[in-house]
Amino acid sequence: MIKADLRTTDTKERIIFEARQLYTAGGYNHLNLDVIAKTLKITRPALYFHFPGGKEQLLREVIKLFGTEIGEQIQGAIKNCPDVVSQLKNIIASVANRPMIDSREVCLAEIDDLSVETRQELYAVYQNVTRIITEIFEKGIERGELRPVNPSIAVFSFMGLYQQVEQFIRMRHYLPQELTSTYPEDIKGFADNLFDLWFRGIKETGSA
Repeated sequence: MIKADLRTTDTKERIIFEARQLYTAGGYNHLNLDVIAKTLKITRPALYFHFPGGKEQLLREVIKLFGTEIGEQIQGAIKNCPDVVSQLKNIIASVANRPMIDSREVCLAEIDDLSVETRQELYAVYQNVTRIITEIFEKGIERGELRPVNPSIAVFSFMGLYQQVEQFIRMRHYLPQELTSTYPEDIKGFADNLFDLWFRGIKETGSA
């Protein structure tokens, strides 16, 4: 029989937290219910009480958590920014403080193995992030701060920039010293330089 204190919100949140840790470390195959139950010192029936859908339901909760965190990270980055360019630049710089590396990449790598319901949850996260950034571009174009471009293409390109900063964070410790010494010392400096290159281009001002 399941003890009453295992039916609390706290237990449910702890299960999701452990699931997230396992998933981020090794993907869906690494998300092991027995390991979670052992770590939290609860029984499998207690775990299934909170998540009757088992492993896939837990994964959907992890995806929702990732989505919430990414959304909050972006909203925090654009808060109180005086213009659209500052908003975009701060979003890229925010990766330096809180990178979202493996979670999204692992999800995308395993998408063919996921159920329709879980895919929809993953798409919902992507659509929400895309919506926020699309609105920034549209507002910038409307105000004349950005030149008229296809917002969808602009967002796709911008998200590629976001991923480049994440990749740099992940790989910089493995690069030889003679190469890393050519980059800015801090991640924010790298992110700022990369954004300026992306935003301004590399063409000499006034050249044909």
